[in-house]
Amino acid sequence: MIRTTYPKPTNAGAKNKVALLGDLDRLKKEALLRQEEQKDLIAELRKAVESYDMASWEVADLALELSDRLKLSTRIIAKNVGRYSHQFYADRINVAKTFPSDARTDGVEYDIYAAAYRANTPRNKSARSEWSEIADAIREMHKSNKELTTRAITNHIHQKRADDVAARKQDEWDTLGKVVTGELFDNIHNSPWEDVAAMLPSESLDAVYSDPMFVFRRRGKWATICTTNASTKSMSQVYGANSVATAMLGTLRLFRVLRDKMKSPHCPLYLHQYGGYRDLEQVTEWAEKYGWYEHTPMVWVYSNCEGQIVGSKAEAGKAHLVSGSACQRIRIFTQSSDDLLIVGTAKSNSNILVYPMASRMGAHAVATGKAARREHHNCEHAPELAADILGRTLPSDSEATVFETHACSAPAAVACVRNGWHFVSCEAYADNWELGRRRIELARRSSRSD
Repeated sequence: MIRTTYPKPTNAGAKNKVALLGDLDRLKKEALLRQEEQKDLIAELRKAVESYDMASWEVADLALELSDRLKLSTRIIAKNVGRYSHQFYADRINVAKTFPSDARTDGVEYDIYAAAYRANTPRNKSARSEWSEIADAIREMHKSNKELTTRAITNHIHQKRADDVAARKQDEWDTLGKVVTGELFDNIHNSPWEDVAAMLPSESLDAVYSDPMFVFRRRGKWATICTTNASTKSMSQVYGANSVATAMLGTLRLFRVLRDKMKSPHCPLYLHQYGGYRDLEQVTEWAEKYGWYEHTPMVWVYSNCEGQIVGSKAEAGKAHLVSGSACQRIRIFTQSSDDLLIVGTAKSNSNILVYPMASRMGAHAVATGKAARREHHNCEHAPELAADILGRTLPSDSEATVFETHACSAPAAVACVRNGWHFVSCEAYADNWELGRRRIELARRSSRSD
């Protein structure tokens, strides 16, 4: 026989019922207290509204208390208080919330803050002022006994912003000046090339090596870098250009500031051209308007690690057989129409340079686990290529100085370290600058060990 057991009867349900009733009583009491508090505040607000003074904060503070602490909407407040629409109370709540009591200046009335708030919070969020800007402007003007009109407050805010920008710029220049005083040369600067160029002494450069970021009709990160990164100002005026020629001419126009920095009119400017298979004769013609005379360019033919040409079986001397995607042109400009002075010790005097693409080699090393991603860049090229280009006009172990405007992985600076030249390298994009700095330090250690 199966014996069925039943739980012993308890009074737990009665206890729970008592507890529940106790909670209900407590909630009722709290609701009643809240109701009473609401009635008192609404009555107080109604009284303040009836004797409303535009200069008083009383209405705004009471409406804010009803909204924030008692969670009443502006429509309910307007319905119970009357006299004004819900938007009237919403405006005052916004102003009181924006400028809490500890942010207000004694003696300054509500309507002044309200007018300044309306004038400096347009729909365009990017043009809005921070509430602290408005409060600080009112405090400073009140302390100086200036007239607190809306226009005067707005002008004060804009002037303060301009002064802050000028002060930050001066701090940047002071910091850069401290660095430049002892470390301008033989260093890579995490700064825009224009700022570093302004610090260079006149007639201090023997060559300029530049590989700007020529990026067309691209969105996302690279577009943002081109339009906001200070070191790519050479692209900022030509971003979205409809041709490589337009981009290169814009770059040459900006590089006019480097003319006085070169030791002589014969000093070369080496400018990498995106899409090297194109002749771009218009660049040669228009460059003279900016004071640059072009010489026979070099053509860098891409090869693999074994030296075989990528994309074609053509010999190095038959560059016209190489497909457009397998070569890049390096344009050469000077300020003189005389022939380029070939006085260096380059590997060869041929204008056809056959070197592997360092970016492809780096990508392969990363893909096979032989190198970390941070050690390579997707647009870099080999220091050997830079050394071959610069070596046409710079004798090895000379006191020559090269200015590298867009360093990235700093191939020109590394070539200078290996060949005994001085350099000034610039890269404002922090990740690239760090990569270039590591490459230069590695080259220096290697040179010392040799």
